[in-house]
Amino acid sequence: MGGAKVGKSSLLRWVERHVPAGRPVAWIDPGVGFSPGMLVAAIARKVNKPEVAARIEQEGPTLRAAVEQLGRLGKPVLILDEADKLATVGQGFNEGFFEAMRGHVEGRKITWVSASPRDLYEVFQ
Repeated sequence: MGGAKVGKSSLLRWVERHVPAGRPVAWIDPGVGFSPGMLVAAIARKVNKPEVAARIEQEGPTLRAAVEQLGRLGKPVLILDEADKLATVGQGFNEGFFEAMRGHVEGRKITWVSASPRDLYEVFQ
């Protein structure tokens, strides 16, 4: 967390360069206005899981589709710069999505690394 020009993006790039071998990286720009389904589909495309993205697109990019497909992503490292934009530009990011994501992070199925100029807890309240 921090303002402009404090090195948040540089730190994320350092993390990207030091991800353990075999762990796919999904660098996501949340400024494009994702929904949870669109976010999971974008992660799937970045980690070479087009069948996951296709399934979400087939079912519709709903919260339910996103949560159901999280487990099919493998063990990606998700990197989000300016993650607060999920709340300001994105749509549908609610407690249900973050509970599912937290479960995958705690189960070491997904690694979430993000930077934001604002406190994410406050942004999503």
